Amino acid sequence: MTTRKQGAHERSPYARAGAGERNGPANPYERFMNTEMILRDQLAVDRTILANERTLLAYIRTVLALVLAGATVMRLFEDPSLNTLGWALMACGAVVAGVGVWRTVRVARSVRRALSEPPRADGEPHYD
Repeated sequence: MTTRKQGAHERSPYARAGAGERNGPANPYERFMNTEMILRDQLAVDRTILANERTLLAYIRTVLALVLAGATVMRLFEDPSLNTLGWALMACGAVVAGVGVWRTVRVARSVRRALSEPPRADGEPHYD
């Protein structure tokens, strides 16, 4: 079986001429690494912020459902084991509220940091 050398027209779009690398550069996103944001990038940031707010609202909706379900179980049934279930549902609601706030703050900080810092040299995103 013979192997054929790739011609210039068959190269990966990420390959640099004369780079000598078989699969292109180490970072295929180098061409996107300018500090100026275009409209598409600004809209993507806005979508991320709005998605983060929607996610927080979904967490709040879940917390309300858990707390109300726990309170309902406690009010409708006088059985001590079901009373424990009601408290457990309310505690789960508190845990979900904490996770939701923590996640929202984490994503908001990540977005804020990504907007304030220049792009990293290795092309990786700014995650916590």
